[in-house]
Amino acid sequence: GAGDSIDYKITIENKGNVTLTGLTLSDILTDGNGAALSLNTGPSYSSTTLGSNPGTLKVGEVQTYTAYYLITSSVESTQKVNNSAIVTASSPGNTNNVSDTSDDGNDTDGNIVDDPTVVFMTSTSSATQSIPLLEVTKTASVADINNNAKTDLGDVITYNISIENKGNVILSGLIVSDTLTDGLGNGLNLNSGLAFINATAGSNSTTLQVSGTINYRASFNINQQAVDTGSTINTVSVTASSPGNVNDVNDVSDDGIDNDGNTTNDPRIINTVSEPSINITKSATVSDVNGNGINDTNDIITYSIVINNNGNLTLSNLSLTDSITTGSNTNLTLDNPPVFVSASSGSS
Repeated sequence: GAGDSIDYKITIENKGNVTLTGLTLSDILTDGNGAALSLNTGPSYSSTTLGSNPGTLKVGEVQTYTAYYLITSSVESTQKVNNSAIVTASSPGNTNNVSDTSDDGNDTDGNIVDDPTVVFMTSTSSATQSIPLLEVTKTASVADINNNAKTDLGDVITYNISIENKGNVILSGLIVSDTLTDGLGNGLNLNSGLAFINATAGSNSTTLQVSGTINYRASFNINQQAVDTGSTINTVSVTASSPGNVNDVNDVSDDGIDNDGNTTNDPRIINTVSEPSINITKSATVSDVNGNGINDTNDIITYSIVINNNGNLTLSNLSLTDSITTGSNTNLTLDNPPVFVSASSGSS
């Protein structure tokens, strides 16, 4: 009845003989009159049997998702809630060519495939069940500081974090933790740490009222480490306490982009532009050893080689090969090979 929670468990099994990728999960929820409803949370990835990431299913692998819906009084009056899940995936060399609609797992009802899961309302409502639920979303925008229409060194990423109480009890003692790494998983530091912006429904920075939302903001100035690894990866985790409990509610942020094949708990990734480039300049001076005023036998040519990194990535494992020939393309050998002299900007 009203105030109760319907807890859905969705299992997806690869019963074929090839690995499936690009898995997407769509959920259809309606009341007894066929009016569309929205889940309070989920579907959220829960577990898998063969270790694949969400969106990939190996042969024989089973992945589990969960979702919750809090029954309202208006829905209770329609006598039931109907729910179906539709899963689409791609086999090797194809796109979205595999799909299935959920079955309710009850084969004694005269329908053994693809029938919705129906929850009927009881004639009397039970005591309201306490359902503590958090949903954390992190979005990002990039300020193009150098106005070159690229996401690169010196640009500023502003992160906006939204924490919503989607359950039916007040949550307190909120702990917000931010993890920022480069594209290789090495730690980065926010330039401006998590700052409380505002809250709704009477909430504050540590207490989240039912249906309330708390907003935080943080920023990162893209540095060379981030550019060298091609991206920044950012995740927020939030822990809170429901009445009579301690730190029993938690959620990891979603990036707010649900058309990327991952609808829950995926990090916010900002890709940076990689433009490796190198420029070499070689100049020469001649020492007139015999003092005859012309360039001839036994005079010494001194070559100066300048190597400039004119791209936006740090370059390593530099190797230098020098070729010298006569005017008729006969190979010569330097008396002294190139020798390192100096470097700028911390290079070596």
